[in-house]
Amino acid sequence: MAILDPVKLAGRFQKAVADRQTWEGTWDKIYDLAFPGRQGFFSETQGQQRASNIFDSTLMDATNEFASRMAFGLTPNFSEWFRLEPGPRAINDLENDKKKLSEVRRQMDSVTRYVFNVIQSSNFQSANHELMLDLSVGYSVLEINENRDPARVLAFSTLPQTQCYLGLGPDGKVDQTYRKFSATPTAIRVMYPDATLPRGLPEDKLATVVDAIYRDWDKLDDEVHHRAVCVQGDQSDLSAPAWQTTYTGQGSNPRIVVRWMTTPLEAYGRGPAYLALPDARTANLATQLVLENAEMAISGMWQADDDGVINVNTIRLVPGTVFPRDPDSRGLEPLTSPARFDISQLLLDQLRSQIRRTMFAMDFGPDSAKTPRSATEITERSSNQAGRISSPFARLMNEYIEPLIDRVVYILKERGLVQLPKRNGKDVQIISRSPLARAQRMEEVYNLQQFYSVLAGIYNVAAPAFLKEQETAGYLASRLEIPEDLLTDEDEREAAMQQIVSAMQPPQGQP
Repeated sequence: MAILDPVKLAGRFQKAVADRQTWEGTWDKIYDLAFPGRQGFFSETQGQQRASNIFDSTLMDATNEFASRMAFGLTPNFSEWFRLEPGPRAINDLENDKKKLSEVRRQMDSVTRYVFNVIQSSNFQSANHELMLDLSVGYSVLEINENRDPARVLAFSTLPQTQCYLGLGPDGKVDQTYRKFSATPTAIRVMYPDATLPRGLPEDKLATVVDAIYRDWDKLDDEVHHRAVCVQGDQSDLSAPAWQTTYTGQGSNPRIVVRWMTTPLEAYGRGPAYLALPDARTANLATQLVLENAEMAISGMWQADDDGVINVNTIRLVPGTVFPRDPDSRGLEPLTSPARFDISQLLLDQLRSQIRRTMFAMDFGPDSAKTPRSATEITERSSNQAGRISSPFARLMNEYIEPLIDRVVYILKERGLVQLPKRNGKDVQIISRSPLARAQRMEEVYNLQQFYSVLAGIYNVAAPAFLKEQETAGYLASRLEIPEDLLTDEDEREAAMQQIVSAMQPPQGQP
């Protein structure tokens, strides 16, 4: 597939627009309850407040907590949340040369530290939080480019959901991304140098821009993406591309599409806020009714006989008011409301708890002074939380963490700032060091501890004979993510053992 002509590109874009229209109504309802300050998918302007219809803020609070928890669980700030390691082919080639394999891993650890420092010095954390907020709806699009500021190598940008359109490829994955937005000709020239803009385009007016990136499936042996930017003076058909280029190689595509959960042949994902929307709307309506009943409970409802003495239009319920009444009349009497606040509160508590559970915002509850939680209970609850998020976590590793590191390493290699080990340097694995990944790996360490405890109970002091010391230490180091620089190699371990044996032997001449 060569670069598409404008007619075919316009056809693909219109299909992506039509596919997204079936989702926009639901997404806009989520925006109403979770992001009242955002620009919606319809005619609202950016920054317009839509909080007047929010009576229950559970979804709004849970969405922000979800974004913070996910950012901490996947990419914690000031903590290395990934690790570059040699790939399977390199490990197989160096299986018999442990010293060389250890040296390659040390080199990869050095590259990991540099890549992490470059990411931390950029605007990654702010863009990552915006991405997690979008992910609560179902999907997000992150763009990673070289920064024009020489002090910062990378520039991260989370594209607004209202501007993004997606398309599926022959493998059932997203291979087309379109961004439709408005910009002045001056801004377009800055974003796309050497762009050829249509003649007669007013400099002081906004033009419609469609920025499309799609994969070339004619070249299966390499990853090739084409990018075409079309500029319209109005909402007419797409004109010829004003700017285009081609990206080649793993990590060359500047855009990353991240989805929370999908169904087959579905380009857009379904996030926890999408799943919690029915409960959130019910809780919002129930809270509105509770407030209306509370208003009636405060101001009261009254009834009076129409005896020609009381004028209901002039009644003001303030302290010290005296109402005249006919001796044979009952005067002004309160009317009892049939509303049950206890039932409504039980319903709201259940709905709010379910919303927070769906948004993974549940905590351990209040501590008890008499029975504080043990470390085992906290570990088990953390493990259960990690188990609930294991399936989305696997997708996030595949669609977010790995493509992100591939893109960053690609930019650093293109600028000559990073050099991977020469031996099989193209085959690199990305290992997550995030708290969520650690929680899952700690269960493997816990299983090994349990196994050794059982052996010690059966064979007593002979239990260590069932485990290989060096292999067990290497296994624990890999599961606990211990850097290779802190581990001794085979020669160093042998020399250390000899020193220990020599120190334990009595001096010569002594029994």
